[in-house]
Amino acid sequence: MGNSIFTKDEAMPKTSIITIILNGKKYIEQTIQSVLSLEYPCQEYIIMDGGSINGTVGIIKRCEKQLTCWGSTPGKRIRDGLNKGIKRATGELIKIINSDDYYAPRAINEVIDRYRRNPESDIFHGRSQTVTGSPQEWNNYPLAHSKLLYSVSISHPGVLVAKAAYERYGNFILPYKIAMNCSFFSRSLLKGEKFKYNDKVVSCY
Repeated sequence: MGNSIFTKDEAMPKTSIITIILNGKKYIEQTIQSVLSLEYPCQEYIIMDGGSINGTVGIIKRCEKQLTCWGSTPGKRIRDGLNKGIKRATGELIKIINSDDYYAPRAINEVIDRYRRNPESDIFHGRSQTVTGSPQEWNNYPLAHSKLLYSVSISHPGVLVAKAAYERYGNFILPYKIAMNCSFFSRSLLKGEKFKYNDKVVSCY
């Protein structure tokens, strides 16, 4: 693995990475390769497609031998795919990476190490950085929990969530067309979840 922050004797929690996509041909291969190149061997990768018709499925099929599983269900929305992906996940930890985002090198190792050192928490996040020419960065400071209840103060691709947290706080609410992640984070916060922040760029979008 090279320069690992884990020793040979340390248990490495299994992670499940989920990508939801619909007609995302332009960037999906970049997303897939960023996941497959992560220097963390104990992981599975799940892709849930919503019935793409623009060649996206062909790209997924080219990579399917390196995926744990994938599926394509026409007419399903993002939140349906997210919940299906979480249900299929067998990892102790779950990360969701959007189909036009990609991970920073070794990013997952840093966040997982934070998880291992803080057993009292189940939601961990780092920074997410734009790559559109804008200098904006999300989460370049520790999360202000008070903002979470009325604004988007966490970038989802930079978050690592223990599967136990989804079981405890519920999955994504189907009627919501946007901000499903905000609803989940807010419910978690209101029920007493302790968020942990790591000052590293985890993902780019």
